[in-house]
Amino acid sequence: MRTLWRKLFRTIVSTKGQFFAVLSVIAVGITLYVAMAAVSENLIHSKDLFYAETSFADHFFHVVNAPEGIGERIKAVKGVLAATARTQKDVPVLWEGKKRANLRLTGYPMPDNGELNRVKVIGGRMFDKYPKLGAVEVLINRQFAEAHKLKPGMDLDVAAEGKRKVLTIVGIAASPEFVYTVRDAAGLLEDPSTFGAAIMPENQIQELMGRKGSVNQVLIRFAPGAQKEEIVQKIKEILQPYGLLAEYPQKDQLSEAILRGELTQLRAFSRFLPTIFLAIALLMQFVFVGRLVKTQRGQIGLLKALGYSNISLLFLYGSYAFLATTIGAFVGIALGYGLASLLVRLYSIFFNLPRLEETLRLGTAGAVAFLSITAGTTAGLAAAWGITSIRPAESMRPTFPKATKRSFLERIPILWNHLGLQWRMSFRSLSRSRFRAFVTAMGAIFSIALLVVSLFSKDSMDDLMRRHFSYDRQYDYLVRIISPVKEGEILNISRIDGVLEAEPFLELPVRIKLGRKNREDVLLAMEPSPSLVRITNQEGKELPLPEEGLLLDWFTAQKLEAKVGDELQVQSMLDLGPPRYGIFRVEGITKRAMGSASMVSLKEANRLLNEQNVVSGVMLKIDPGLSDKVERELERMVNISSVLNKKDERAYFQKNLGYMYYSIGILVLFSSVLGFAIIYNSSVIALSERKRTLAALKALGMTNQEVAVYLWSEDGFLLFWGIILGLPLGKVLSELYAVAVSTDLFSFNVIIYKSTYFLAACGGIVLGIFAWILALKGVKELKMIEILKAND
Repeated sequence: MRTLWRKLFRTIVSTKGQFFAVLSVIAVGITLYVAMAAVSENLIHSKDLFYAETSFADHFFHVVNAPEGIGERIKAVKGVLAATARTQKDVPVLWEGKKRANLRLTGYPMPDNGELNRVKVIGGRMFDKYPKLGAVEVLINRQFAEAHKLKPGMDLDVAAEGKRKVLTIVGIAASPEFVYTVRDAAGLLEDPSTFGAAIMPENQIQELMGRKGSVNQVLIRFAPGAQKEEIVQKIKEILQPYGLLAEYPQKDQLSEAILRGELTQLRAFSRFLPTIFLAIALLMQFVFVGRLVKTQRGQIGLLKALGYSNISLLFLYGSYAFLATTIGAFVGIALGYGLASLLVRLYSIFFNLPRLEETLRLGTAGAVAFLSITAGTTAGLAAAWGITSIRPAESMRPTFPKATKRSFLERIPILWNHLGLQWRMSFRSLSRSRFRAFVTAMGAIFSIALLVVSLFSKDSMDDLMRRHFSYDRQYDYLVRIISPVKEGEILNISRIDGVLEAEPFLELPVRIKLGRKNREDVLLAMEPSPSLVRITNQEGKELPLPEEGLLLDWFTAQKLEAKVGDELQVQSMLDLGPPRYGIFRVEGITKRAMGSASMVSLKEANRLLNEQNVVSGVMLKIDPGLSDKVERELERMVNISSVLNKKDERAYFQKNLGYMYYSIGILVLFSSVLGFAIIYNSSVIALSERKRTLAALKALGMTNQEVAVYLWSEDGFLLFWGIILGLPLGKVLSELYAVAVSTDLFSFNVIIYKSTYFLAACGGIVLGIFAWILALKGVKELKMIEILKAND
């Protein structure tokens, strides 16, 4: 047995390039799988622990105004395990010399009697119900605190009910409903410096907002086995007199929906790319071990003559495959958890999960290692099965050439007769080794395709930014008022020195219903023919804003299965009065580059509210030289809730794109490894198969360079078809990946620039040449006399 082990390790050393190539592709595939699976599992585990610890509510109800005691009445409903009644309100933060921000104030009943959506203090202390000296104490989320360098003991000035109020920060906290803090679905990439969350005693927020003894939200948890739909219907009937605005399950809560969407993307990624890498690696393993058995045919016959059985020799070559797969698996697991650790730290920037772990989960690692090692070893044994038919005496003779038919090109005399000798030999070689050619071509195709997949997200995001910031939005500032006002009350904003154009708008949260289906959406109302906003359909063509009817958001249209001409029931969800209802005809389907909103005229939106000339903000086009002055004037106005600067938004978006570029770089690297490994393996196998032919060519006077060109012509032909077929396959895979990672809140168009196709093609050519150069070291080392002498 020692002899076979020495033989195994000598074979590994003599074929170290091919061994390392197979190992690398396996390691890359497992790295991707382990990294994505580990991050996904850690996120899920941390989320589930946090949700359980803080009793995250199962269902949410929003009302205009209900008595504080409504919570006890809801608790009495059969099947309700717990209920919490509270108040929630957005207020602007008043800074000196800083841009305007908003805080979402959320009440928390004190003392805590098993309340839902409890908070976890991660810095400082819990607030008091009745603080000393009449202070108003709050806990704020980590991202907002870090963005403004806020610490416990510092004060915040906010505008509440038209008055300046002082909030005292006593701690930094995490809440299950603010794991990802965002204002609404229209702005999924919220700058934490412009929007944050604050938790405070329920009695304090009621007093602050002038709502003593009343609440505007009810949260519930169902008892195990409860009939959820029946319970929700009963609660809706109880809350209807108090102006029921909205109700939704936990899965539709915005923070949870975003986190769940991210997990969906991770799971899709962990299945998508690793499968390709591992499949190509197994094919490479099969081809190379099979070729190894053929090149060592004489040695195998000698070992059989010395008494070694078929089983022991199968064990020898199976062990070669086993070691390549095993080393690759463990290297991949180590690299995968290293990459997972970096990704977890990246996610901790965006998601406020107190126990976001970097745990090594042996179950996932063990499962993927077992499957990979089993599949790799099986591929090696299948390739080595030809050992059983080798006879010692016959193995001493060279193998007979394969009987081949004329290749496809030989049947076309006009083309075949114009080919040089080197190309004819290459095509005949490909015809004899069709399976190896197939594996090499598939590796090249998928390598090019994965380069396209790696780069397409950059193109898509670049196009999204161009459309969102340069085409759709022609304004420089978006100014929101604390609460809707008459249009005449915001004329002072349009008179600020430096404002070139001003267009009012009304943002209206609504529930849109068609038949039995409904969806919450935002109505963005403007004057017909707006000049500061462009409205486009799914094809990117500009749409006019109709005076009557609405332009329905494309995603809402998909969810409702609505089409042009349908009549929709629209319910207003403003918490300033009872819900209002109206019927709107769909005049078109619109699609924004980022965010989601349906479009109506101001006249139609006011008709829904039974109002006239009510607006909630204004869009401004300003003189670039007076932007600082305009911003200072806006910051002085107390009735303004937020001022969004398009330039700052774009800068924040580009900053976050930097993280995406790291992932693109990793994918490009891994795709390059695949392309290099497959072409290198193909070149080395071609060299080993044709040593006698190449030695004969050198003996006939061919130089090393001419022999190298002959070898390159075969790989170059396969690489050419790899590029031709890989580029369109890359687009198809990109589209499939985009569909797989799309969620209710996020989707993007697959945009691939011509430059990306060019870069992918050039990358494939460079990798091919580099792999070919390394493989051709063997040409210079060919010993003609030893190779050409006949075997006796």
